[in-house]
Amino acid sequence: MTLPEGALQSISETPGSTLDHNAEITVVLSKGLMPVTMPDIVGKTKDEAMTALDNAKLKTTVSEEYSDSVKSGSVISASPDSGTELHWGDSVKLTVSGPETADVPNLVGKSKSDAIKTLESLGFEVKTGGEHPRPGAAAERHRQDEAARHERQQDRHHAHRRVTAARRHIPAYTRSGPSISLRGEPLRSRSGSSVSGLRRRLRLRPPAGP
Repeated sequence: MTLPEGALQSISETPGSTLDHNAEITVVLSKGLMPVTMPDIVGKTKDEAMTALDNAKLKTTVSEEYSDSVKSGSVISASPDSGTELHWGDSVKLTVSGPETADVPNLVGKSKSDAIKTLESLGFEVKTGGEHPRPGAAAERHRQDEAARHERQQDRHHAHRRVTAARRHIPAYTRSGPSISLRGEPLRSRSGSSVSGLRRRLRLRPPAGP
């Protein structure tokens, strides 16, 4: 029961109904909260203990503590002791075996060997890594990357200009009929004659028929 002792739990007649004088009415009073017995949960796993306490409708507070004799995750102790008479809603405390813990001391300024020795004495497993990069190394690396990127851009730009300049000096031509017409800059011979003079000295075959 969840009602306090002496509280009205039920009544035999419906509230609001009409009865004769001296009619008998039955009421049921609560005896108080349902009594339960504290279960024996020491040595059980945390999940098993919580299930037993939930079934008894008891409120539970759990804390962890290192134990070299109780398996991690199992109940070291419980309060109150098993067999104690309790009631629904009463609170119990569990202490569950957990990992060993220790406070990390302030080791700033200590030598590497002293720091390792101190930490290992507290049960810590110490792993050391490489040295920190010198100040400004990241900024210097960034400047080098930027310089290399700029150099690649300049190389691409100069290469493009060289190709463009070369194209300007290559005369384009088309073939139509028995002659060749040239476009672009005038083509001259070594003697300085124009292309028209050269064209008369070219022996050209007429285009092949279809």
